[in-house]
Amino acid sequence: MYIDKAIHSFENSTGKYSGNIPTNEAEYNTLVSEQEVFTGTAPTWTEVQAKATEFETADTNAQTEKD
Repeated sequence: MYIDKAIHSFENSTGKYSGNIPTNEAEYNTLVSEQEVFTGTAPTWTEVQAKATEFETADTNAQTEKD
């Protein structure tokens, strides 16, 4: 879930792709090479993972504050 949200959060994301959410660098690289997921240079898998971690941390913190 967070990887998908991360991919769509980049400014140069086209906002669409088909197929499964990538779970590793090889799947991600295949996705961005076969589909127009980004305009211009795609972020690296490491950058996508970092953004996904930011979203996950934010959700965890928000949930903790509710409890």
